[in-house]
Amino acid sequence: MDASVDQPTEVQMDNIEKCVIMIYHHVTNGYQQSRECLQFSIGQLKRVQRIAVVKMILMAMHSIDLLASRFSKTPSPSTTYYDVKVDRLVIDQLINRIGPDISGNVNISQLKREISHKLTLEERKLMASYCVETVQTLGLRANWDGDIINGQTMLMTIMYSICKHDNVMDFFFNWANNISDRLNTSSQYQLARDFAESLMMIGHQEGMIAECYYDASRAYIGARHVLGGLLYVNISLLDLQKRTIVRKELAFDIIWQMLKIMRDAHFHNQDFVDELLKMYDGLGMDEYKTLSIYQTAFGAGLYGDIEETAKRVEAFLCDKRDMIYSYMEHSAVPWYSLIRSLRQNGAKGDYLVMDSFERMMEAILLQNGNEKMVKFYNEKEGKSALLMEELAKLETTRNSEDIGQDSYKALVLAKDVIEKAVADNKPADFILAMRPKSDFSFAMTDKKLEGDFRKVDVVDPNAEDCNLPYGEIDRLAWLLQTEKSDCVMWIGKGNSNVFRMTLIGDMYKFDELSAVSAIDADKLQKEIIGELVFSQTGRDRSDTIYTKNELELKLEAEQIYQQMKECTIAVPNIVNRISFIKDMAVSAIPHQLMIDERTGKFVGESWPSANVISTEFLIKSNFNDPLPKGYNKSYWSPLNKEATFFGIKEGLKQVFEDYQFNVDDNDEPAMPLHADLNIVCTHGADNISDSKWFYAGGTPILNSKRVVGPGKVLVLFVCHSGSITYQYYDHTMHTIIKRYLRMGYSSVIAPMWSLNTEITKIWLPVFMEIVDAGGYVVDAVFQANMEVKKQFITPSAWACLHLFGNPYMKIADKPILFVE
Repeated sequence: MDASVDQPTEVQMDNIEKCVIMIYHHVTNGYQQSRECLQFSIGQLKRVQRIAVVKMILMAMHSIDLLASRFSKTPSPSTTYYDVKVDRLVIDQLINRIGPDISGNVNISQLKREISHKLTLEERKLMASYCVETVQTLGLRANWDGDIINGQTMLMTIMYSICKHDNVMDFFFNWANNISDRLNTSSQYQLARDFAESLMMIGHQEGMIAECYYDASRAYIGARHVLGGLLYVNISLLDLQKRTIVRKELAFDIIWQMLKIMRDAHFHNQDFVDELLKMYDGLGMDEYKTLSIYQTAFGAGLYGDIEETAKRVEAFLCDKRDMIYSYMEHSAVPWYSLIRSLRQNGAKGDYLVMDSFERMMEAILLQNGNEKMVKFYNEKEGKSALLMEELAKLETTRNSEDIGQDSYKALVLAKDVIEKAVADNKPADFILAMRPKSDFSFAMTDKKLEGDFRKVDVVDPNAEDCNLPYGEIDRLAWLLQTEKSDCVMWIGKGNSNVFRMTLIGDMYKFDELSAVSAIDADKLQKEIIGELVFSQTGRDRSDTIYTKNELELKLEAEQIYQQMKECTIAVPNIVNRISFIKDMAVSAIPHQLMIDERTGKFVGESWPSANVISTEFLIKSNFNDPLPKGYNKSYWSPLNKEATFFGIKEGLKQVFEDYQFNVDDNDEPAMPLHADLNIVCTHGADNISDSKWFYAGGTPILNSKRVVGPGKVLVLFVCHSGSITYQYYDHTMHTIIKRYLRMGYSSVIAPMWSLNTEITKIWLPVFMEIVDAGGYVVDAVFQANMEVKKQFITPSAWACLHLFGNPYMKIADKPILFVE
């Protein structure tokens, strides 16, 4: 992956393929190696995520093409276990007989042979059929509570024993998928991943690598974790290459999985869809499977021509009307979801058959206890309660890298909650919605798990039990600890429009940011912000270098103003400082380049301001230790790599002497910087938000973690290090800033575009003077930026360095908030 970043697409794709094959050979050596390798590998693939998704889809399709001729059209012998009629009286007797073996703290990955030994062959088939029927019946409910989930854990233990004894482990893995599906639809995402880990332990024990990695892929895709799902399914497909025959049921599962992946990756390729459907048609599956596969195939069309997809759905519903009626109860959840998604994604036509089925399916869903699902897709009322439940379940997510995918449903709900909060004038609901919308993974601490993935507590919350610690305005104002005339602005996007909540003291106001609603933040980042660069010099027609005069710099400033003129907000005239909390959808917009519509000036030239990331991060960092009196300072720049860094150091020499900096100019610091205030000066590329690389002498410093250690305030004189991108694959902000705020830094100062070397010697003396005198970091950044503006009026110079995190970090005896 190190060799892929910044390389042409072809090179990246080749390296991704090599990487996946290496991972396959490594993880198939044993479960423990698999567990240690895969999470790390997913993190590495995220660095080239867009290309990795495309390449792994192409790899998977190629593997399926190679396997297609080996797909069996004969049902597995284990399918006879589906045909046994369940006698509940006999089942009760059998459960009483094996009861002592399934009581207590059950480890589902541990084989309990004594269960199957107590049952005859017919009794084992009967019990297996009962397990299938139970999951199918409970599967009518999209949301399982804790009691149901714990009951299925017991059935897992029974099924493993029976299927192992009777040599029908394919039946076991096929059945277990239904449980992981419902864990995900119940928003128990961490539990679904832990369940998949148990299945992988079993798969390694039983030598069924392809089956268990397919099951893991299904668990990850159920949580819309596209990258993880693709990696696991490719491992499964690589293992299947060893087989001469691929079971009919597994062939169906693989085809179905690829359609799900393309749907959730927003990867619309009708040729691939048609190819997979042709393979499916050749398998000769039952009608229920046909409904499942085509529903998913239509879902893959949600990101193509939406009206064409809606027409195809309408035609299919007409053609297969009787088939759908036959399986209406079991088909209601996926088909209702598809129809509602088509409408929400813009299908405007008159589709009478589709609308008729939607009404029927909605009635069935309500009859089977799926009120939450119907409310999720339809009603505006009560969404905040659903969102609270989602957020409570997200507390179980252990790894911050997973929180984005796990937040998908919360993010959908949050859009409606934002709009309803504004309409009903409910600030607590707006703040609630901004929790997932502003990427609260910044404030998340990874939860380590000792031992194997075997058991996790089931969180089964009621909305009434979920209370935010800052649900009331006066308490929120106290926790934020803003100065009297300072304001906090939450900028959140609903389903289409962008709204703002402004808080000054304990007074708040809502408004709509109409101009910001029309901005394509991703395009703005790529075409304008990422391309900003300040230079003192220019070239005339004869290619002679000259120094720009003030008029030229003013013209540059006006050009940037015109490019940013849609990014307008109204700032109350009583405000002294502004703290921004921005929706991920608009996080790429530099807060200093937003324009106050009252004065017509950039925010960055009028007020000290900071991107405090999220409510949660600001509150959490208020408890962090401040800068102590006599705080220590470190600076690192790799002087031996190039003359540029020597020039910067010479320009800062007096600052280092005046403020007693520990200066390290080795190619890599002897140990990571770990002072209270740390400064890093090196190069960064415009893709640093994904690569996390620093550069020196034209070569990347691959392990930038060896440069920066713990501290309180971090200054990055690293081009683009403050840039932020947002990707729908994982629903999180991509920025190197996140690494340092999560490490424990309260405040990070970094450029959102290319930083001119002349700026540092103007900026740093002023910054240090204010901080050393006990001023707030936010004021120090503002005054330092204004010092740059005195010399270079263009915002590409003075607005480059932005503050992220807590604006109120300063020298003090105690934290902003503390517990006596």
